[in-house]
Amino acid sequence: MNNRLVILAGGASSRMKKSMVDAELDKKLIQQANERSKGLIEIGDSGRTLLDYLLINAYNAGYIKVFIIIGKDSGLFRERYKDYSRLEIQFATQYIPDDRVKPLGTADAVYQTMVQFPELKVGRFSVCNSDNLYSINALKSLRFVSSKNACIAYDRDYLKFPIERISKFAVMHFDKDYQLINIVEKPNPSKLLDYKDVNGKLRVSMNIFSFDGALSYSFFKDCPLHPIRNEKEIPSVIVNMLQEHPKSMIGIPLEEHVPDLTSKEDILKMTDYLKNSKKKKKNKFNFSRNKITFMKRRNFLKKTSLSAAGITVASMLPSCTFETSGRPSVSQYMGGFAAPKLETVRAAFIGVGARGGDHLKFFAELPGTEVVAISDLFKDNVIKWKNIANEIGKGERHNDVKLYHSDENLWIKMLDEVKPDVVFIATNWNNHAPMAITSMEKGAHAFVEVPMAVTLQEMWDIVDTSERTKKHCMMMENVNYSRDELMFLNMCRQGVIGDIIHGEAAYLHELRYQMEEQERGTGSWRTHHYAKRNGNLYPTHGLGPVAQYMNIARQDDMFNSMVSYSTQAIGRQLYAEKNYPENHKWNQLDFKGGDLNTSIIKTNMGRTIMVQWDETSPRPYSRHNLIQGTKGILTGFPTRGAFEGGFEGVTENHHSWVQGEQLQAMYEKYDHPLYKRLNEAAKGSGHGGMDGIMVYRIVECLQKGLPLDQNVYEGCLWSAVTPLSEQSVANGGAPQEFPDFTRGNWKSTKPLDVIV
Repeated sequence: MNNRLVILAGGASSRMKKSMVDAELDKKLIQQANERSKGLIEIGDSGRTLLDYLLINAYNAGYIKVFIIIGKDSGLFRERYKDYSRLEIQFATQYIPDDRVKPLGTADAVYQTMVQFPELKVGRFSVCNSDNLYSINALKSLRFVSSKNACIAYDRDYLKFPIERISKFAVMHFDKDYQLINIVEKPNPSKLLDYKDVNGKLRVSMNIFSFDGALSYSFFKDCPLHPIRNEKEIPSVIVNMLQEHPKSMIGIPLEEHVPDLTSKEDILKMTDYLKNSKKKKKNKFNFSRNKITFMKRRNFLKKTSLSAAGITVASMLPSCTFETSGRPSVSQYMGGFAAPKLETVRAAFIGVGARGGDHLKFFAELPGTEVVAISDLFKDNVIKWKNIANEIGKGERHNDVKLYHSDENLWIKMLDEVKPDVVFIATNWNNHAPMAITSMEKGAHAFVEVPMAVTLQEMWDIVDTSERTKKHCMMMENVNYSRDELMFLNMCRQGVIGDIIHGEAAYLHELRYQMEEQERGTGSWRTHHYAKRNGNLYPTHGLGPVAQYMNIARQDDMFNSMVSYSTQAIGRQLYAEKNYPENHKWNQLDFKGGDLNTSIIKTNMGRTIMVQWDETSPRPYSRHNLIQGTKGILTGFPTRGAFEGGFEGVTENHHSWVQGEQLQAMYEKYDHPLYKRLNEAAKGSGHGGMDGIMVYRIVECLQKGLPLDQNVYEGCLWSAVTPLSEQSVANGGAPQEFPDFTRGNWKSTKPLDVIV
């Protein structure tokens, strides 16, 4: 599934500016047509621009992140959409070469965007113009088609343009399975019959596509200039890509009109179109009534994994998280995957400013390990941790540690040059997915700090890459290795609290002091997340253990849906006003994220889980950690337990807690065997030893060829709470459906053993 949309808005709008003035057009619109980009022209009396309407359709189609490509001096775009609440909007600038007056073309625009936002180099994204009003139907079809590269193929007969204009549109040539063969510009009228599809229709391009970033990047980068127009154009990218990778792009046939703005007279036509559409519209989630009509419709849907519901029916749960495609034959389900044994584990580390350095230190102390490379933005960090690795190695190991620093993209060079077995990633959240995906693509297992990724699209991309490359990708949820959480897991496995019916999890940790980290450190980037995002931003520390108690995504149960609510956003703004000058950058932020978020998950079995997050309010630290069963309850902060019939020698019934000094009896009976074995070895490793146990287990599983304790699907599922909570909050607490990253395989996935 694809949740990212790139909108081309950096063009010069030359034809609009040169076109004749319609007699009915008022002076304000004439001025806008002569001065603005076409997407910023206001349509009708509402004051909304064409781009406003396109973004509304993108939102209703389920897109989450939008990249708008603008020119160097396009401040009006930034000003108008800087606080757009429905979508996460980023701006890319298409710079014009010194020897040109106009931009270098649509392919160059996409290439420059991929350079400025490297996350687009992996996974899927859609591309469309800003001066066409594409339907929700078209935009949603690109999101759900299983092919990584796809195009909307419009029936030429449904386009309501003058025939002389339509005759100039590029014709799309497809084979019988609707795989794109070629895009033919200005086709010879005598050969048009050769390009009709299996239904006898001529299909044309309206410049709306989806691309696989990894496959398409080099073709955007190396796109040649068009011999006549002297621009780099997307159709050239596609033609060149098809020459090297035949059958890599599928067509989605649609029969509907696509209104656009080319000349000034189109402004009134667009206004009339929107008025007529509004009359027909029944509710805001309606899709276009135009449906795919195709001679071999059933076969087409089977091949593309598009269903009628996926194309023309809005979900009752507007989370847009479901994945309709099956697992490709070249991929492998990773639920119980065990990689080939590594006698010596060669590791590279990306990000050693905080957590990454701690992981490096304990990793380096374990037998059979080799630190081979360190990458960080700051030179002092890599030198510090190289020296520590050298000291630990005592001349026998960690002697040739390669260093990469002072450039945010040198980690890619590190992967190419060093070729490590594993990569530990402890960078800012936005980098987790691109770095993990690239690490796996280049042959390394990826171990990622929490969360696994920021968006659902990134999580799907991680899953797909792990399955295709057959490389582990584990989110390093260290709390699953805490003493109490391990003990609770052991007790749940032994049935001490009976059948589990409910859990509670939290991350309540006042971290306002991190706002002092303004140039480097966690606060320098995390503060912006608090300001821009409203949801449960850090759920996995509490949720991971509860999910494992319940065997979520492991045979027994699965997350089904979630509702989420946030409080007002007050605390961060007050803290900034109190502690920083009025003109300080923290006081320039508009904090939108509620101080406290509460989310409720419903599982397939009917269990419930409450997940809370609060990093702002003044209160003691707590992960909450509660699990309720039919025979008792276990909870943390403080650690306690109550049991029907009492706890032998301590309590008589469930009306009294086993707590305080009484807990020793519970530890003696139910301490997890993994904790007993590794507690001493992990002492001093951080967070009460849980960090060390986690790294020890990672190395142990790799060296012995065992499945990891946390698989890629669990990391994505636990992290999915964040984007789903943001969607639920934005929609007034509307239920959001969880994606099944396992594609149904969780039902046969073995629960995590009580590891001895």
